[in-house]
Amino acid sequence: MSDRYAVVGNPVAHSRSPQIHALFARATGQDIEYGRLLAPLDGFAAAVANFAAEGGRGLNVTLPFKGQAFELSTRRTPRAEAAGAVNTLSFEGAQVLACVELMPYSSGLTRNVVQCLDDFNIPLMLSHTVTEIHGRERVEGVTVAQVDARRHPIPGTEKRFASDTLLLSVGLIPENELSKAAGVELAQATSGPVVDESLQTGVPGIFACGNVLHVHDLVDFVTIEAERAGRRAAEYARTFNVQRSTLNAEVGAVLRVVDGAGVRGLVPQSICAGRLKDEVPLMFRPAAVFRDAAVVVRIDDAEISRRKHRILTPGEMVRVLVSKDDHRRHAQDRELTVEVEA
Repeated sequence: MSDRYAVVGNPVAHSRSPQIHALFARATGQDIEYGRLLAPLDGFAAAVANFAAEGGRGLNVTLPFKGQAFELSTRRTPRAEAAGAVNTLSFEGAQVLACVELMPYSSGLTRNVVQCLDDFNIPLMLSHTVTEIHGRERVEGVTVAQVDARRHPIPGTEKRFASDTLLLSVGLIPENELSKAAGVELAQATSGPVVDESLQTGVPGIFACGNVLHVHDLVDFVTIEAERAGRRAAEYARTFNVQRSTLNAEVGAVLRVVDGAGVRGLVPQSICAGRLKDEVPLMFRPAAVFRDAAVVVRIDDAEISRRKHRILTPGEMVRVLVSKDDHRRHAQDRELTVEVEA
């Protein structure tokens, strides 16, 4: 596909730029399409935006828009700054000025922060929020400010960025439309289905895994979880007629799985001793950033495991294994709690 360029002005029909650039393209072996763009006198910015959205790569600017082009541009040469006007606009991607995060920590993986922000010298402004968006016909700037512990803007910390775009992100929730339609109970902490150790929901025969169950950060965990759910669903289908009452009943003691201090969104939410065939992975996200902390698992008052971590962050899921033997030793107990000690 040819790269698209044009000369923009009003009037513009008299311009010889298309012929000149066609000759230049042939002489240098360039595959381009160069035309004329008549922009309304009161609609220059919209015309430029539409041209870029349709795949345009750049514009030569003629009268009377050189001053407006100067205001529209985000990076200018010293000569353009001195003149207060530009005659060329190039669309070569965006310059990201900052990534603003309300929380005092990143909710993404550390490697994503490094590869997507640090490697491109994009500042990550933690504990900040957008307080004002400037511009009427289009975004012309954004003001951000630092927030306090209650996430309220702190007066005097405002910083204004000249910008033409603001992207907003509000996080992810599981794809739960099918779960709701099937009458599956959803957990408040994860917004995904409530499941047992086999990843079966409260509706017999419906199993949940992956981003239907809870939002994952690594596809590795999605694969492992999908294999577990697939095996249990296949077992359910094979034994549906023979052992239906056994599979659907709660056999033996049932442990309720509870979020302890520093823990958010434990999955699964219950473990049935009579159906345990192997160890059960518990997954959760830390509720905050913890350094030199320990993840502790207790069944009622008995501690069954403790593992130290140099750092725990909400952006990275934690996986804890509970063995069948751990459950058997506490068969009469009723509650399993995972907590972070820091």
